[in-house]
Amino acid sequence: MRTDNRYTIFKYIVTAALAVFVIAVCIAGIESKKPFEEIASSVELTTASPSLQTAESADLKRLYGLNPSDYEGVLLRTATSGMSAEEILLVKLSDDSQYAAVEAAIRARLEERDNVFKGYAPEQASLVENAKIIRKGKLVFLAVSENADVYAGGFLKSL
Repeated sequence: MRTDNRYTIFKYIVTAALAVFVIAVCIAGIESKKPFEEIASSVELTTASPSLQTAESADLKRLYGLNPSDYEGVLLRTATSGMSAEEILLVKLSDDSQYAAVEAAIRARLEERDNVFKGYAPEQASLVENAKIIRKGKLVFLAVSENADVYAGGFLKSL
């Protein structure tokens, strides 16, 4: 009987240790070993659309208030039409302390876009409200599009 109790306790300890390990891995996220350029190229292919264009580095500063040289890599794709809320952003942080500033810039941009479209283009405002924001390690991804789920899936596959 005593052996059965020890075996039961051992099972619980092993199960708890495994659960802690799985949770720790999920919280930490998976850091991609691929170079930023490879991930960005894959995201560009996934988001290839006549309604999106690759923006210049200066546009990141103008639209998000972020300086592109502060980050390891940046990809910004914006709508070709001012009547569209579509936008894709991929940023590779130089270090984790930059995440708060990038997230705040994304939230401010989304709020601004929502305010712009809410009054006259509710379908575009809906895209903004349903934007996908994903952080994986040092990578931050934003998709504002009717295809946001597809684009987010493409981003995750590129890792």
